[in-house]
Amino acid sequence: MSDWARYINSLAPLPAPLPVKRKVFVSYSHRDQAESEQFVWHWRNVFTHRALGMRFTDDIINSDNAAYVMSRIRANYIGDASVTVVLIGNCTHSRRFVDWEIKASLQCGTGTPNGLVAFLLPSAHNLPGRLYPYLPTRFAPNYRYLDNTSYTRYWFMPDNEGWMRQCIETAFESRTNKNLVDDIRNPNEMMKNNGWCYACGVNHGV
Repeated sequence: MSDWARYINSLAPLPAPLPVKRKVFVSYSHRDQAESEQFVWHWRNVFTHRALGMRFTDDIINSDNAAYVMSRIRANYIGDASVTVVLIGNCTHSRRFVDWEIKASLQCGTGTPNGLVAFLLPSAHNLPGRLYPYLPTRFAPNYRYLDNTSYTRYWFMPDNEGWMRQCIETAFESRTNKNLVDDIRNPNEMMKNNGWCYACGVNHGV
């Protein structure tokens, strides 16, 4: 064996690169505040979160200019996050701010949209007459059950870091897949008020 080969063999192997921690915006109903905070804490080693617990300012809430609202949400709340995680609880489908955050996340034309992935919260199971909660109306058209050609993904809550990381990475990679981006459905109309909650049979108001 040559001196060079012996030298190479004597070197310690390089450590594996650390996994990338994506910046993630977490969208959720404030009725699920405690579970959402637990979600962020539990997966703190997998991603860096933005904006949890923040409230929209009055100029956003009271504006009728959809383009202005979307631009302010992206600038002030979503920021440089590349993936939006929607936490699906029983009442999430009825919340206007969740609708706005999904709309802003899917915006195309002025930049790259966010990857979009939803997770079923542990508390959101077995509604009367329905196994799983209703999906937000803006999320649902972009999701097709067990179809890898849809822009969004929807999962049970992962039980390990590897699975969660794969979910985040799949959402991240969808942003630059032209076939998937071209399939985004994101109509201009946005919810003006909170909608009817089909789980509880009421409108929860603000």
